[in-house]
Amino acid sequence: MAIPSEMISNKQVILKDYVTGFPKESDMELRTATTTLKLPQGSTGVLVKISSTCPAILT
Repeated sequence: MAIPSEMISNKQVILKDYVTGFPKESDMELRTATTTLKLPQGSTGVLVKISSTCPAILT
């Protein structure tokens, strides 16, 4: 039986450098990439996709 796969978008907030004190927006970089959710053939694992409704994450 074929295992279904799904392409998803992944957003990451990356710090550009070491931050002293409270980080500012200019200290960060938003990266977006796509990846495939797929289990290896014969795996008994479970994939869990979590969708966030937090407005800060969705922007």
